[in-house]
Amino acid sequence: MKYILAMILSCLCTLPAQAQSLTGGNLPPDFYPHPACVKPDRSALGASPGVQDQQAMLAYNLKVRDFNAKASAFNLCLKRYIDNAQRDIGVIQTLVHAAVTEANSP
Repeated sequence: MKYILAMILSCLCTLPAQAQSLTGGNLPPDFYPHPACVKPDRSALGASPGVQDQQAMLAYNLKVRDFNAKASAFNLCLKRYIDNAQRDIGVIQTLVHAAVTEANSP
């Protein structure tokens, strides 16, 4: 579930500034930092070799192990990014609620 949220968030962060400005709001387009997470390249794995070629299979398995490590690091990075973004949203919501309370007070 969080992975889907991360993908949605990363798509929203890459919207062109012009598209973001059409939605209105108080924040300038592209104000929030993009995630610095590096998504691993699945195409670097190549095709799985035949089981007869043990050297190629070992090399492929090393590539898979490296990819899996990069994928785990990517997921942790996105989780930290999302957690930080959620905290930032909480701060903004607190400020908005305080402003509304102040505006509504006699």
